[in-house]
Amino acid sequence: MSNSIKYLVAGVLLVLAFAAYQYFGTASLSVTSIPSEAKVYVDGQLKGVTPIDGIEVSSGRHLLEVKHSYFAPVKQDIRLSRGDHLNRGYELKMGKGTYEFMSNPRGAWVEVDGKRIAGRTPFKYESAVSYTHLRAHETVLDLVCRLLLEK
Repeated sequence: MSNSIKYLVAGVLLVLAFAAYQYFGTASLSVTSIPSEAKVYVDGQLKGVTPIDGIEVSSGRHLLEVKHSYFAPVKQDIRLSRGDHLNRGYELKMGKGTYEFMSNPRGAWVEVDGKRIAGRTPFKYESAVSYTHLRAHETVLDLVCRLLLEK
């Protein structure tokens, strides 16, 4: 066998080995969530929004985070080996936050979902975030409610 054929065979084997390493040397991840449109982070880097398929990651340990407005974030340590494909689905739970009530004039009392809240505006009220019905009393001008979400 001539030297040129040996070099050719060695080159082909090297290319095949490199292609196999690229194919099997990384891992991939797919993430879904309810509700959809949640942001997906791997090791603190935004990778996209759910549903997302085929996120390429190196083998090893990673921190997976799924975040959505008004919902509690999910954090999970994951471990992937070369060639792995991991599917994760999350049903996000309502988050916690602080409602901040302000009115003009001050001193209005507030109902949340039909229940009177202790205190008069301005004040803060901590609760699970939900789609609520707010009602202010003793104010004819403005009621402002600001929701501060926990991180």
